[in-house]
This record gives sequence, structure tokens and C-alpha cells, in this order.
Amino acid sequence: MEIRQLRYFVTVAERLNFTEASKQIFVAQSAVSQQIAELENELKVQLFTRNKRSVKLTAAGNAFLKEAIDILNRCDTAAHAAYQAGTGKTGTVSIGFLSSAVRLFLPKVIRKFRQDFPNIDVVLKQLTLNKLKSALEHDEIDIGFTVCPELIKTTGIHVEELYKGHNLVLVQADHPIARKTSVNITSLADEPFVVISRQESLEMYNLALNLCTKYGFTPRIVSYPVLMESVVFLVEAGIGIAVVPSFSKMYSNSNLRFIEIEGESSGYEVAAVWSKNNLNPCIDYFITTMRNENNHSNVQKYDN
Repeated sequence: MEIRQLRYFVTVAERLNFTEASKQIFVAQSAVSQQIAELENELKVQLFTRNKRSVKLTAAGNAFLKEAIDILNRCDTAAHAAYQAGTGKTGTVSIGFLSSAVRLFLPKVIRKFRQDFPNIDVVLKQLTLNKLKSALEHDEIDIGFTVCPELIKTTGIHVEELYKGHNLVLVQADHPIARKTSVNITSLADEPFVVISRQESLEMYNLALNLCTKYGFTPRIVSYPVLMESVVFLVEAGIGIAVVPSFSKMYSNSNLRFIEIEGESSGYEVAAVWSKNNLNPCIDYFITTMRNENNHSNVQKYDN
């Protein structure tokens, strides 16, 4: 039994006229009659009674018609689903992200993407920097949003900058320098520092270490958390001070102060990263949405 035979049968059954049916499907009447005959022979039942004046469905034909229509509808649905999936208009896109770096940017992109592509599921995975790198390398995510994209600038990985920012000193509101608008980094030589774990992110770890070394001292590090949220928490608790990216201002509250670093222009980059070899067609739609939203994004407000 072939799908073509079912379509011929349903068309004849709906018209009860072989001539009209053949015209509708643009197939010779003799070919339609032959396919119906072969279908009846395979089913071992007569589907139509016919004479020179009329064509009628038999009881077997009536029973078969309902099922044939259902089969054809399911075939059409399957074909449409395959087309949608093949063109990326249905499916799943998996996104890994560092929460603080894209807090103002990514939610807007996802909201717009879900509006435009409601049949594509979005899977979100909040990851640490090293885990995001690993997830991308092992195809556990389709696209990632990260700082320090040089960490994963390897062959086959596309990196697209979203915005740049600068670094600040973060202190607790009662700290002696909390009222200053800017600070010379050398004045912090005796301060305890909170720094993200070296094992978690060598680049973020080196952010404070290299800056202090540049100005002639080695920071006294008292804690090595793995998340930026934890860095902010420990500073607020009075454990130490920290050098942080300006996007950390999203955690700002009355107990914290973010202070400019005098004479320092070094900063960081936030970027989207994805594998050039990823065959998920949904990625192209997400990247297009990301680029459109980034054209008028206000992520730079962290650096005002």
C-alpha cells in the first residue's frame, strides 16, 4: 500500500467520480483506476461499486475512508514537522551563560526569540566559566555567553563580542575608602583581597593579581570563591575587597561601593560563543535575534 494510492482513493471517494478526481490530482483517469484496482486487490475487498452512471462507496470503502484520511493527515503533519525541524523553526536551542555578565542583555534576547519562534524550546544553563567552556566543547550547549572569551578562542569556535567594560574596586560601605569616587591601586597594598578561584577561571583570577603586580605589590588573598555572586557576598560581609568587572554593579546595594581605578584603562569583553560545526539550524535564528537586540541594548549602562 502506497501513500499515492491512499490519496487517489480519498479523492475519488470525495468526488464519487473518477473523471473529476483525475482532473483534480492531474493524473490520467486510467492511472487512477489502475491504482484503485491494485489497492482493492491488496486489501482483498471492493471499495467502490461503479457503473456507467454512478460511483458509490461500499461498506468496506466507507470504513477505509476514515482511516485513510487519518493516515494522510498524519503524513502531512509529519512532513510539516520534518520541514520545520530541518529549517530550524522548531526544535531546541541550549544556552549556557554567566548570569552576572549578561543579566541585562540575555533576558531580552530570549523573550524576543520566544515571541518570534514559539515552536523552538529554549534550554537555559547557568554555568561557571570553566564549565561553560567544557559544555561548549562537548556540544552540551549550542551557544554560550561569557567573559574572557580568549579562554575558548580555539579552532572551530566563533566568538562575537557583545560589549566591553572596565574594572572597578569593590568595597563594603563602611570601608575607609568607600566615600571616594576613585582610588590609586597602590593604596590597597595592605588590604585583604577576595579573588575568584584560579581553578575556576585563571583569567578572572589574574584580573586582580596582574593589576596589583603591575603597580608593584602582590595582593594578600584571603578567599577564593568560584562565583562572582560569592565574591560580592564576601566583600559585603567585610571579608575583604575585590577587583571586579563593572557588570558586577547588578549586585549593587546600600552595603557596597564600586570605585573607579585611577589611571587604569584595562577591561574585559563579554561575548557570545558557538561552534562553527554545530548543525542545529535553530542557532542561526537565535544569533539573528541576538544581533538585532544587541544593536539597541543598554548593557553599556554598567560602564556609565
